[in-house]
Amino acid sequence: MDAQLRRSYEFFRREAGYVVGQKAMGALQLAKAERDVFELYGWTWQTRPDYGADLSWMDEDERKQDHECCGVVLVDPDGKPRFEHALWGIVDSTDNYLRVCAAELALEVTH
Repeated sequence: MDAQLRRSYEFFRREAGYVVGQKAMGALQLAKAERDVFELYGWTWQTRPDYGADLSWMDEDERKQDHECCGVVLVDPDGKPRFEHALWGIVDSTDNYLRVCAAELALEVTH
């Protein structure tokens, strides 16, 4: 495992959710998908505002507060957003969480 893949693996091991007993395997799959899709195949990802996010899972007081809602969309090597590879309804995310979302979408592309 090269140094960059190891750093990505450690990031996903720390930041991504996992199936019980599958943490290492899941982190490695995300690290490889991120490397393959974004570095080798030339895809990128971007965030876009999600003005219609469903906040019904929040209680009423929480819904009244300001929230930043967005989606993550993969963009193919030709610069075309691929909305079939997107995730919407992300609320008040961190940069780390958005990277995990992008890697999960990249994993879909590899399958």
